[in-house]
Amino acid sequence: QLVCGVALGFFASPCALGAVAFAAALRVQSSLAAWAYLAVAGIFDVHAFRSRRHAVRCGHDPTAYVLLASAFVIVAARRGDALVHPLLAVPLAATALVAIYAAWTHRRSHSARARIVPALVLAASVLAAPAPQYRATETTMAQLFPGERLAFTGTLVRKNRNDALVRYAITCCRADAQPVAVRLSQPLHYAAGTWIRAEGRIERRDDQLVLAPRTSRPIPAPTDPFVYR
Repeated sequence: QLVCGVALGFFASPCALGAVAFAAALRVQSSLAAWAYLAVAGIFDVHAFRSRRHAVRCGHDPTAYVLLASAFVIVAARRGDALVHPLLAVPLAATALVAIYAAWTHRRSHSARARIVPALVLAASVLAAPAPQYRATETTMAQLFPGERLAFTGTLVRKNRNDALVRYAITCCRADAQPVAVRLSQPLHYAAGTWIRAEGRIERRDDQLVLAPRTSRPIPAPTDPFVYR
């Protein structure tokens, strides 16, 4: 899929490599939205199949570059915004600077037709990406990353003023039960050993992933204290 996407980016429509990356990430949320994104980005450009004499050429347009820069800034500022991996925020910000430079360089040029695709890309970056419905839980913590939402239920453990929630997970039987723990970004005002239900987002603190709870509340001890993978 990666090879096909890159080939389409090179041969079907110039300047489409960024759209391939966006669509690949969007496909995780919605395949239909990914295909639509590729279409509006020009990868399936009908004009590419026309003869050269009928080809429609678009010149440079500063507004188009500003629209592209805005899309990149929005996604970079939100650290991927569920479209791309958070590590891509830096190169996206750099790409936005390049687009701003292009807008300044071609500030005297005008091409209304060139604004169509950048406007659609900006709209897709703001509106088309569905809010992620996936929430990590006690049994799906192996691939946590900063910014991910987490709902965790466990007993409160406190050591050296550091709080954590702990629960045991069973794969086959109780003999292989192993603790699953998540460190909290701040102490909670509950006694150690209390069962807590916390929901929030994962943050990176001191090279460790911690849960910054948006809500936390004590709950009765569950009938079955284990979770099952």
